[in-house]
Amino acid sequence: MNRSTLQEDWSSRLALPLSVLLSSLALVVAFWGLFQLDLSLARLIQSIDHPWFEFVGHVGNRVGNGLFLVGISGAMLAIGLVLKRPVFRLAGLESLVAHAAAALIVQVLKHLIGRPRPRMTHSNGFQFGPSWDSGLDSFPSGHTMASFAVAAVLAKHFPWAAWILYSTAGLVAAGRVIHGSHFPSDVIAGAGLGLLVGYAV
Repeated sequence: MNRSTLQEDWSSRLALPLSVLLSSLALVVAFWGLFQLDLSLARLIQSIDHPWFEFVGHVGNRVGNGLFLVGISGAMLAIGLVLKRPVFRLAGLESLVAHAAAALIVQVLKHLIGRPRPRMTHSNGFQFGPSWDSGLDSFPSGHTMASFAVAAVLAKHFPWAAWILYSTAGLVAAGRVIHGSHFPSDVIAGAGLGLLVGYAV
């Protein structure tokens, strides 16, 4: 093996870990900056008094509810089984798995991080620490994570509907901030993690 081949081999081995490391560092820096603005952004969004905002908040909260998402997945699975449509059966089954995985991961993260919800926070910055207390479970957003996980799975099976699925998941994220349940960074993290779970299933 000559020297240039050795260098190429090392370069290819280092490329992925290095890109993951640099991307992670960039995300940490970006989130740290966002955390500094989180409370101000959340209060600004919640201060907008407009019927459309109320509508988005209401619909987003309903659609992101776990029972609603399980109902969608269950209906897809039932259609697939009854009508013998493998794509519906697989989409329903995989979206149920993605939802379950997202729910498990988000509960672990929420209680390890222990971030206060906006109504319990009085200053900017990222306050955290492991906790089982109610209200100290803001980061990341579970509704958003589950919605994006299910959307990613369904978009894989029904690419023509991807824009509808992701827009609906985005509506859930917006609704969580509008209703004061989460900070913007909570829903951004929930969306990113949900996509990872959905793509991994």
